[in-house]
Amino acid sequence: DQESGQIEIHYDTRNNVITNNQIYASNSRIFISNSFNKNTGNKLDYNHYYGEFDQSNGLWQWKRKTYKGFTSYQAGMNQEGNEQHSVFSKLSPSFKLILK
Repeated sequence: DQESGQIEIHYDTRNNVITNNQIYASNSRIFISNSFNKNTGNKLDYNHYYGEFDQSNGLWQWKRKTYKGFTSYQAGMNQEGNEQHSVFSKLSPSFKLILK
């Protein structure tokens, strides 16, 4: 099975703004999937990523590069001026019970 992220960016997308979101990754641990180099002007920031795992186990795919861990992803994205203010939080098991 091939899994994609909670947000999937397609070929030649331009000038999308992905800000101020709460993004939860399930068992796939993939938050963003962008398998294409040809996309420009997309801005991502002030997002809050959640998972039932440590930040080092989250996956982000951007322009054909896979980042394992939020710290690695944020450092890579900062080179493009993205995700400077975004954060990651491990979701507490008790929070999941509240959602039911």
